[in-house]
Amino acid sequence: MGFKEVMALRQEGNLTEALNLAREDYAMSHDQWSASALFWVLKDMATVMIAEKNTLDASILIEEMEQIVGNMGATTNVAMEALATLKKEVVPYFNELASMADEIVRSKNRSRIKEIYLEVTEWFAEGALPDEVLHEDYARILYAYLDCYYQHIPYETFEEIYSKYLDLRNQRPSQLHSKFLRLGLAAKRFFSYRLNFCDLITKWDLSMLTASDWERGKISPTEIRKSLAEEVLFEISSELVVNEAVEVPQDIQQLLVDALIAFPEDEIAQLVQVRMIVMAGDMKAGIERYEQLLQDIEVPMAWAEYAFLVEDNDELRMAALSMALREEKDEYQVYLTKTRLELARILIDRELYSNALRELALVGQVCLEKSFVVPEEHERLMKKIPAGTEQNKENKELYYQWSRPVLAHIFRALPDTIVMVYDVMAMRLKEENQVVPMLKLITPQGKTSLVTPKEAGILPGDNRGRIYEVKLQERHRKHTRVVLLTFRDDIDPLEEFPTQVGMINGYSESMHAYHVMDCNSRHHYLNGLPNEYIQGEFIKFVILTENQQRKNQPPTPPREYIYHVERVNPQEAILTFDPIKATVEQVRGDSYYLRTERGIPSVVNRSVAPVELEPGDNVIIRGFQQRYKDRITGQATYSFVTLAIEPFFG
Repeated sequence: MGFKEVMALRQEGNLTEALNLAREDYAMSHDQWSASALFWVLKDMATVMIAEKNTLDASILIEEMEQIVGNMGATTNVAMEALATLKKEVVPYFNELASMADEIVRSKNRSRIKEIYLEVTEWFAEGALPDEVLHEDYARILYAYLDCYYQHIPYETFEEIYSKYLDLRNQRPSQLHSKFLRLGLAAKRFFSYRLNFCDLITKWDLSMLTASDWERGKISPTEIRKSLAEEVLFEISSELVVNEAVEVPQDIQQLLVDALIAFPEDEIAQLVQVRMIVMAGDMKAGIERYEQLLQDIEVPMAWAEYAFLVEDNDELRMAALSMALREEKDEYQVYLTKTRLELARILIDRELYSNALRELALVGQVCLEKSFVVPEEHERLMKKIPAGTEQNKENKELYYQWSRPVLAHIFRALPDTIVMVYDVMAMRLKEENQVVPMLKLITPQGKTSLVTPKEAGILPGDNRGRIYEVKLQERHRKHTRVVLLTFRDDIDPLEEFPTQVGMINGYSESMHAYHVMDCNSRHHYLNGLPNEYIQGEFIKFVILTENQQRKNQPPTPPREYIYHVERVNPQEAILTFDPIKATVEQVRGDSYYLRTERGIPSVVNRSVAPVELEPGDNVIIRGFQQRYKDRITGQATYSFVTLAIEPFFG
């Protein structure tokens, strides 16, 4: 009954009497009816006071409204909106903060961003958080400043500001909250071990991830950008591995479950799952899964993780550690400290002191630059190195040699394949922004692939024509991967690769190459110096063909490469040329004039025939057909060069 009476008085404009009655009812019972009646009367009175510029008394009424709004039942949300509208009128700096938040979000001026942040910080210098109605705009200002300056401020300052944000009660989940998550991820990679990412994520609250946080992007038509949720999952699990955690927080486990549902074939999610298997203590299953993953995943740290699971096999462990070091581009990754120390231990055991000293020197250098604590293991290993040992200048080239055993082990199921280096090209690597030489490899069946000389462990110099034994891994939506090259000088290329027999048919001064006609009447160019071969010599060679056709490009003729040229016996060579039927049309002087069954003329010296021939005789000839093009008319004519004549009885 009190609710109706209060509302009636309120409608009559008798707010004082309505307020007294409402307070009496609310004192007797804190139900939603009495709370609603009191709230709306207080709202009306506060509105009047604000209009009269009496913000002090209005603020007192607003505080009373905040105490009762939670008891209003179904109308709470509407009441909260009304309360927020009132607070905007009485809370200090509300309009100024909103204006500055809008400006700082749009600004690209670093100095102005800093000025706004410092000015706003002075408003709340006492340390207490601003009124909740200001939290949304205050959060925008904190984000803009951190995003611009996190790499230029001490870690303690970053932590203080980020924690201040986490204490706010702005809208969550939201786009801004997700931006703070991505900022925390970037800060983890910048501040390294100093930032406890697991702790940050717990406070951020993974239940606040949005659908857009799971959306992937595209870097190129074939390259995918991981979603924010995936990146967070990988970073957390990496931190747990480095910290040698044995328990995985429940929210992280749920994040993995969600990732495996969203991207069941994703390599990163699979890696995180393996990490959790190992943390749970199942080393055998972990090793098996790592050996499967390492065939495809491109995460250098995974090789180091596998290395520390390998027991009683220092050769394999050393190889896996070397693989991590050769693939890692960031020398300041935290896991590298333990990796280098373990590699140094193995090198010392093998009396490779100069190499071990190099690894220990790098550990000391990184610790000094990043203000890391030098591990006690570092000093213990240093004492094992003989006095006067000079450190090796660089171990990077040796990583490729040392890593071979683990590659052989991981890819042991792949068959060995013979390839030949048939060409060299320059390629720009996007991730390193540099041009590197690439060796072009080809199998006897014509399948091509690319590999860098460093990755292949091939010495500098001209490697074209050399034969290697490799393992080729076909990868979905990626180029064929070349694994573990081994030089094979015991293999005869003329036995393994496609060959052809041909005859030297002239020399081109402009191209610095010989004209070669093969037994199928095909023309080839053989690079060489003048007088290296003579007209009429027969050769056998490896002939390799590269298909240069590209998608959505005009047709391009295949490109040929000739290697391993050998002179051959003329009699044996001629027998490789296909026999063709021909007829003697006339005999003139020392020459026979022949015409093939295809109508191509041929003139040959009579000494080539084993017996005297007469016009009308049918013969079998061996040789090749060649074309001449008239330089003036452009008309092409054909003739057949006869190398041997055999009688034909038929």
